[in-house]
Amino acid sequence: PYGGNLAFGFAPSSASNPALGWETTTSLNFGIDFGFWENRIYGSFDIYRNRTTDLLLDVPLPAITGLINPTTLNSGELENRGWEFELSSVNVRTPNLKWSTNFNLTHNENEVLKLGFGLSNIVGLQRNISTNITLPGYPIASYYFYETDGLLTDVSTEPIAPNQAVGQPKIVDQNGDGEITADDRKIMDDNSPGYIWGLRNSIEYKNFDFSFLINGVHDLQTYFFLGRYIDKADNRRNQTTNWANGYRGENSPGNGDAYYPFGAPLPTFTDRWLYAGDYIRVKNITLGYTLPPSALAKVGVTKLRIFSTADNLFNFTDYPGGNPETNNYNSGDPLSQGSDYGTYPLSRTFVFGVNVSF
Repeated sequence: PYGGNLAFGFAPSSASNPALGWETTTSLNFGIDFGFWENRIYGSFDIYRNRTTDLLLDVPLPAITGLINPTTLNSGELENRGWEFELSSVNVRTPNLKWSTNFNLTHNENEVLKLGFGLSNIVGLQRNISTNITLPGYPIASYYFYETDGLLTDVSTEPIAPNQAVGQPKIVDQNGDGEITADDRKIMDDNSPGYIWGLRNSIEYKNFDFSFLINGVHDLQTYFFLGRYIDKADNRRNQTTNWANGYRGENSPGNGDAYYPFGAPLPTFTDRWLYAGDYIRVKNITLGYTLPPSALAKVGVTKLRIFSTADNLFNFTDYPGGNPETNNYNSGDPLSQGSDYGTYPLSRTFVFGVNVSF
């Protein structure tokens, strides 16, 4: 107090960095373009490697500085490598019928080469629980969970985490020390898709035109954060239907889908809700009709096309959430990616329109 009143003050919580600069990326690319039969079939294949240095990272400062927030520094290296393949074909080309196909397939993987400034790893947090880890030799923001192996049936002989009970997930003791600790967490893939592809077909018959686009993503892992949240059976929430077949005891073990006979799940993240996010989606279908010029000559219109299109018509996936194309719970943080906390499904849309040229 000052003069009998509280005195308010201000102090910096983080340090500025006047030397902060841009990241630098060096690219190496080899490619080939090809065409056959007067380019009725044509395409390209490219192999690339992109190495980024001076990454922008938030680095914690020593406690002796008195600053509680990290500062942004240029530190670390990251490499992206992969390939891209494109193939197009003119399947039919006659005065009345034209049919063409376009296909593309890409593969990418990333690897952290170093972090710098004495950092051995950076742990990404979601809801104050570690979910991701970034360290040299692995992809950025790799999943960092406890591995499970069925249900606990005997807590007297199995290694358990604090406060675990029979019927809860059995966590794998990775280092074999007879205890479940933070050292038993395991790196489990990442949220970067391994393969992305797309297929488009376009057909024109006289005045009609028709096209469809299908795309797919494979080798994708997504953490169903919402499933972990709604699968809790405490007194604040209704129970999901998988609890009907949950564990109730030795004589009623259930089918293993519901892991918890009571209470809330473990206050940590396991691979229980880590799902394959692979999908195949019918992205777009379009049907159109262009009126012949003879029908437009008297109205001053040079071209009139009527069309109807549908987007996000079908989605084929085993992922239980609304949309496997999710990023993270902490929006915008690249070091804590891949958790689906109720991502809204893509809307199915239908459009009817007219294109007019005068």
